[in-house]
Amino acid sequence: MKYRLLLILPVLLAAASCAKDHGGSGFSDEAIRFSGSPVTSAFLEADGLDVFGTRVKVYDWLTGFTGDINGTSYSSSDYVKYIDDVVTYDGGAFWPFTTASREYRWTRTGTHRFFGWLDYDKSYNSGAGLSTEDFFGSSPTLDSDPSSGTFLTMTTPVYSFQSSSPQYDFVYSKSVTVRDAATGDYSNVQLPTKHMFTAVSLCFKNASTSTNVQITDISTIYEGDDIFLHKGYATVDFSSNAANLTPVYHLEGDTAHPFFNATAMNGITIAPDQIYDLLTGANVTSGTGETYFMTWPLTKDQISPQDIIGQDIFGDPIMDPHDKVLAITYRADGGAPETVRVQFPYRDWKAGTRMRFIIEFTDKSIQMVSEVLPWDYNEQTMDFNGESLIVPEGGKVTIENMEGLTDNATIYLTTAQPEITCKIFISSLRGATLVINMIGDNEYFVVDPSTMTITGDRMYFTVKPSSVPTGGVERKIRLSFSVDLPSGREIDGDSELLGNDHNYTFSRQ
Repeated sequence: MKYRLLLILPVLLAAASCAKDHGGSGFSDEAIRFSGSPVTSAFLEADGLDVFGTRVKVYDWLTGFTGDINGTSYSSSDYVKYIDDVVTYDGGAFWPFTTASREYRWTRTGTHRFFGWLDYDKSYNSGAGLSTEDFFGSSPTLDSDPSSGTFLTMTTPVYSFQSSSPQYDFVYSKSVTVRDAATGDYSNVQLPTKHMFTAVSLCFKNASTSTNVQITDISTIYEGDDIFLHKGYATVDFSSNAANLTPVYHLEGDTAHPFFNATAMNGITIAPDQIYDLLTGANVTSGTGETYFMTWPLTKDQISPQDIIGQDIFGDPIMDPHDKVLAITYRADGGAPETVRVQFPYRDWKAGTRMRFIIEFTDKSIQMVSEVLPWDYNEQTMDFNGESLIVPEGGKVTIENMEGLTDNATIYLTTAQPEITCKIFISSLRGATLVINMIGDNEYFVVDPSTMTITGDRMYFTVKPSSVPTGGVERKIRLSFSVDLPSGREIDGDSELLGNDHNYTFSRQ
């Protein structure tokens, strides 16, 4: 029996609290200020948004407000664009508005609606920086017309990704933070953020026994169409109060600027057991040097439409010519060029994830395998029996100890001790699932899911007898632990990670 507990780390752009003075008419100590910690981590940089000089575009739309702002009078039926500005991180605890205009202060009436997106990423390219406007060619726009059908909808410029494109990490508010001024709560504004893009890497592995391989071409263009949807734009409707605003992606191919090319592989011979990055030409056999490239997210139906036009002699389906496949042209041991079509795995390319694709050549065939990785941590690799596990920086996926229980000993449940509360010290793996395995006489015990709680780095749960009578016979279970990775692989938390078994046995009669 397995009990699964999903461990998720929240990602927030939060507003710092400020002092309040309700006694006077002045608002000098009630300025709207934002904090830059904690915030979402960047994909390609270690510091995320919490870097001196990084800017976030922030909006605040007021509804139900009555009064004057900068000499303009508003009624409760008006929509008021109260804030349309950028917040610059200054290295301290706040993201104060550093424009020369004025501070934005809380109003006494009306409802504030906060949202925004990244304006300038100072951490890009090791501190060289890149603005959203320079990346897209122009800034995203927000529909400010209340009478339009797309009011408060953000639209990004059209962009066509290439492997040479800037690897820019664009984030935006995944929800709108609503604050009613009538409550007098002028602090703790939270703007949860979300990634707009996904990222891919593409490698070639020579898994043959003795054949040298040269890649001479790689393409997604068939019959004049580029079936890889890497050109388009996105819209986000901020008029909704939904907890998770999902972008609408408007995508197409771009034959003039194809994403994939193999020019970096020209003249390179890939020997057996070697792995090369197809988009950079780097030898990544050692596990280092592989490059990820940003692109628009894609659904699995966009990747591989399930149109089957027949079967081959082996009974396997014949793909529609416009399925999302790569045409790989290669030479084996210096022979004549041969072109094969390799289909992408049928899975979504989700925003905020890294899609790792490896094209494997064997003596008989070529196939593509893939792995999905989250990107909001600093990557470290730990090797166990020839396989790799990605963990957060400074973190371990281990059971460090269980308080009050002796390792490799038996804990007896009796009338005097009818249940045991277990406390595990564990560092969480983002996006992973902790699995508690109950092995043995399972029907005689309960690992109570309702008692599972997490406080800091401690997880609590209770083991107690079930209602099934033992018949006077000693019944035992053993608890072990494992971790399900986002890629779908399960890691043994007892022996593979710790190096030895940590068993906790429970007994009852």
